[in-house]
Amino acid sequence: MAIVEGPNLPESHPDRFLSCKEAMKDRFNELVEGKQPMTDLHAEAIAAGWNENEAREGILGLLEAQVAMEKEMDLEEAQRTKARDENNH
Repeated sequence: MAIVEGPNLPESHPDRFLSCKEAMKDRFNELVEGKQPMTDLHAEAIAAGWNENEAREGILGLLEAQVAMEKEMDLEEAQRTKARDENNH
């Protein structure tokens, strides 16, 4: 199981949000692949030292990236299917 690392930047640092997302990324991917609830990730982030807002925003950012990646994969699959259909006719 991936571990959510705690913060290593002060709360006022401009890269802290990105650091939070990076700290949660591996655990997020495990939860997505295992179809487990994100509440586990939120609790783990809080326990690691991230505040409520950082944990929530980090998860939201990771979810948005996941959705964008899935949409891109769906588009690529649709394009491959269309190309195969055109080649078969």
